[in-house]
Parts: sequence; C-alpha cells; structure tokens
Amino acid sequence: MDPFPGTIVPISPITPLGAGRIDPFTNYPIKMNRGEQWLIDQVNTGQDPTFRTLRERWLPVMIKGPATFHQFLANVSLNVLRVRGENLDNAVTVAHHSLAIRSVNQKLSDLVLKASDDVLLGILSFRCYNLVKGDFDANSVHLEGLNNVVELRGGYNGAGITPMLTFDITQEQQFGSPSTTLPYLTTSTPARPWNDIFPVGHPIIDTFENLNSVIQLAASKATQDKSWKVVNFVIRRLYPIVHKLMSLKIEDAIINDYWAIVQDASRLAIFFFLGELRRQCGALGVSTTLFLSKFKNHMMDFGATIDWQPCHPLLLWMLFFGILESWGLPEQDWYFETIVSVAKAMELGSWDAIVQEVKGFLWVEDIHDVKAAVVRQLLMAKSS
Repeated sequence: MDPFPGTIVPISPITPLGAGRIDPFTNYPIKMNRGEQWLIDQVNTGQDPTFRTLRERWLPVMIKGPATFHQFLANVSLNVLRVRGENLDNAVTVAHHSLAIRSVNQKLSDLVLKASDDVLLGILSFRCYNLVKGDFDANSVHLEGLNNVVELRGGYNGAGITPMLTFDITQEQQFGSPSTTLPYLTTSTPARPWNDIFPVGHPIIDTFENLNSVIQLAASKATQDKSWKVVNFVIRRLYPIVHKLMSLKIEDAIINDYWAIVQDASRLAIFFFLGELRRQCGALGVSTTLFLSKFKNHMMDFGATIDWQPCHPLLLWMLFFGILESWGLPEQDWYFETIVSVAKAMELGSWDAIVQEVKGFLWVEDIHDVKAAVVRQLLMAKSS
C-alpha cells in the first residue's frame, strides 16, 4: 500500500542502507510495507526541521506500541504533504489515524490501560495531527481527553508523568495547560517602535519587549555559529510568550475601547509572526489558520470603527505577517487588499518598500527574508 497514491508519488521509495534508511528488518510494532518504510526514510532524510523533531523526539517513544506507531506514521505522512504543499487529505494518512483512534479508544475503556503512556502519547499526537489539518473541534475534544488522562496520572506535575513525556506535555501547554514562566534575555536595541505607539505601561508592550529579546538572543547565537533553531528554543523562549498572549485575550463580546481593539489585533498578529519561527525550530502541529480568521473578523467588527493612522507601522506589520501565513488560504485576498490600502496611506509604493518598513518593527532575517522573497515572487506571478 503506497502512502502517496495517484499524483503524489515518492521519487524513490528504495534508498540504499547507509543513506538514511532504517534497516527494513528492524522490529516494528506493526507489519511494515514498502510505503510505510518509505515514510520512516523521510523521517531520517527529510530536510524540513519538523522531520528532526519527529526523528529525535517522537520516534523513540512512538515505536513502542501499535497505536502510537500508527499515529506516528499518520503524522509523518501528513507532514510530508504539508512540506510539499499538497492536499492534506490522503487515504493512507487517514487510515493510520483511524487505526490509532480505534486502539486508543479501546484502551480508554480499560480501567488499567486508560492512563497508560500509550494513551497519553496517542492523544498528544492526535492533537498535532488535528492542528495541521485545521480540525479545531477535534483538537478541543482531544485537549479535554488529554487533561483527563493527565489528572488520572496525578496532574501535570505529578509523579505519574515520566521523564520521556515531559517534552511532549510541555509542547501541549501552549494550547491551554498550565505553564511555567521562564527567564528572558535582557537586551538593548535602539528601535522599539511599540513604545512610540502604545501608552506608557500598556500590557502588550512587555510582550513586544520579550519578542525583541528572543530575536536578539537568536541573532547572538547565530553570530557565534550556535544553533538556535531547535525545539527547546520554542519551549524555553517562545511558549511563555504564547501563554502571555492567551492571558491578554479580551473576553468581552463588544470591544469599544481604542487601545483594547489595538491590543487584541496585536495579540492575534503575534501568533502569525511566531508561526514560521516555530516551524523552523521543528515544532509540530503549528497552525495559524484560526488566528488568521479571528484577526480578520476582529478587524471587520471592531478595527473598522477606529482611526489606525497613529498605529500604521504596527498595522502594516500585522497585515504583512498575515499575508505570509494566509498565502493560498481563503483569507489571502483580504490581507492583500488591506495591506495595499494601508501601504498607500503610508505612501509606500512597492512590496520592497513594505518589507523595509516592516523590518523596522520586528523581523528575523534568516527566516523572514526567505519567506518574504517567496511571497514577492508569487505576487509578481499573480499580477502578470
């Protein structure tokens, strides 16, 4: 059974041993066919940072049982499709996911097995799968299940959480579980435009300061030839920012305060900004689709009621990263049309001028330069 039927065909499903392929005679918890062995090959040879995370963090624990291994294969298959920019609806991906769901559900009905490592890891990996697919309803169901299993094991800090699960649960904390505040690097940079935009002491300022600190740390590591694009960077430096953003959410159904409107737009846009950083560090299950939709709705419902002129540099920055994240999605045209309008108001006459202006706010060169260049080419192709 080939994991990529039809038009999605692997270049070479047979790779010589020693070139990254796992020995086909290795003991697996399921009977492996050529297509499934090819998926494991991708884990070992894939250049996208997420394959490193799958290889180093997930494979050692997911290979221990059929349920978790089926879901591991589903996530690998889904990740290959994501990296290729292909349709995420794939028969074999769904088949492995369904087998894993069935197995975990059976264990949940067993008084002994329902709090096992297999169940906990299975639910963790289900959430990665659902986030990539954009199935937020299923994701919420699995979050509830995750919390229930963790409570059975004594809570997030309980003795029932073994060391091998610490990393995986820490990843999940970005989606609503308790977090630990971690220290940030203190740096000094001349340009902090957010201080010129927001009133003194506004709570969102600290978030921008923390983001700036993280970017400076990454730059410092890069100049010393030290790797910062690793999952631990996400956990230690970016996830605390994510938790802060969640705490800044305004729950009121109607927002009529100027700075509250700007704050909530900023909060949602920072999720755009963090999206590619998290992916490049190898974080799994990174999706900004929900935030893109929420930002658009927020701007149409509340953002349209205020004068953005004092905040134009911020608004341009938010819309720019909205374009980077929304390209190819239904929201793409709205972000493009809106940023063109703002750019005209700021007398910016080209994409390059927009990029230069955005770089003066917050920017990570070796990540955003590349993606901005790709979008530039796509825009040129779109207009020709």
